Amino acid sequence: MSNSKYKNQANKNITVTLPKDVAERLLLLRKLGCRSELFTAIQNHLEAIVSMYETHSNVNQHSWKTAKVCPECKNGVLLEKARKGDVKPSFISCSTFPTCRHSESLKKVEK
Repeated sequence: MSNSKYKNQANKNITVTLPKDVAERLLLLRKLGCRSELFTAIQNHLEAIVSMYETHSNVNQHSWKTAKVCPECKNGVLLEKARKGDVKPSFISCSTFPTCRHSESLKKVEK
């Protein structure tokens, strides 16, 4: 495996471990002058994957902005979630569910 670093638009480093052959192929494309096109394509694909998992997990796409460490298990983070069929988040729960079943009503949190 090989590590590749990319910077997102907020200038945060993200390290991704890739199989060696994929990393070498990306390096060749980068050397051929395809760097900006590669970055845009990778960023677009990652955004689509993240959005798909947020939808699948019923997690609000803006939850990462307010996520806090779970007070119960100390391993997961508390994320805003909506009940199935609801559009607006109604509670926060631990990201390690079902291992940790901690949850709180958003009304309680907002006080």
